[in-house]
Order: sequence, then C-alpha cells, then structure tokens
Amino acid sequence: GAAYVPIDPSNPDDRIKHILQDTETKLVLTNVCYQDRLANINKSQSDKKEKLSSEIIALNSPNAKKLFSSHSSDNLSISTSSNNLAYVIYTSGTTGNPKGVM
Repeated sequence: GAAYVPIDPSNPDDRIKHILQDTETKLVLTNVCYQDRLANINKSQSDKKEKLSSEIIALNSPNAKKLFSSHSSDNLSISTSSNNLAYVIYTSGTTGNPKGVM
C-alpha cells in the first residue's frame, strides 16, 4: 500500500517540497533533527492547492515508541505482486524540476 521515496536532507527545501507534493506523500519517517524543518516545509505554501498534508513521525523521538506500541504488531494481510511500486527515485530532471523514476 505504499512506496519508499528517499529524500536527501542536503537537498534545498524547494526540492523536498516538490517531491512531497509530486508523490502526494501521506507519511514521512524521519529523525528528530529533521522534524522541525520538514514540518515547516509541510506548512509552507504559495497558494491553497499546493498545501501538503504529510504526517511526520520522528522515529527516534520519545513519542515514537508510545505511538507504535498503541498499534498491533501483527503482519498486515496485504497482497502484493511484482506490479506494485516499491520505490521512486528523483533525478535532476531536464526541465529544472526533479523527475520521479519508478
């Protein structure tokens, strides 16, 4: 039900925002040191249609263990096949905007 999209923290905020928007990211797993920056990118918008709605979870935060312990640790019953997307890597793109390669 999801695909991995690596985001390099050395990328500029505009590139990260573009990737989050382009992939319509619902969940970002990160570390505490990047949480505030991602929250600011997530909130930033130049108009209403660009607003992001990603949930950001810092895996090394004190709240993460509590958050995850409240959910079942049973494996999900999801059927996947070779046709399911595993990840998207973003290249520089010839137009100046990053381009996702599936």
